[in-house]
Amino acid sequence: MVSDKSKRGSSRRKGDEYQDLAALRLALELYIRHQEYQLFINHKKAGSLDDIVMDFNDGVDAYQVKYAVNPNKVYTLDDFTYLKSKVHFKKFSDSWLSLKQQYPSKRLRYQPSAKPVISL
Repeated sequence: MVSDKSKRGSSRRKGDEYQDLAALRLALELYIRHQEYQLFINHKKAGSLDDIVMDFNDGVDAYQVKYAVNPNKVYTLDDFTYLKSKVHFKKFSDSWLSLKQQYPSKRLRYQPSAKPVISL
């Protein structure tokens, strides 16, 4: 019998694999275009917008390609607006403000996800 813990661990790893593939795709696209960039995966200084952060000469793109607190939870508006909730919007806005402070002279764009890694 498979425990709930191992199921969560395997879906967590699948999310990490998706994130890695998305970062690789973005990096390869920029490499082909000969565009200079720095790429950070799970960027410690990006707070909750940390999955993929790409620093260009003129801007910074922050990608949030995965997010899960409880895969079986059905979220309501209150979950996103209650300050003590794990999915409260404030942590994302705080992360945005932190990135703006770290890169004050650069354009900052939030990308909710990367292009699909696999097209079906």
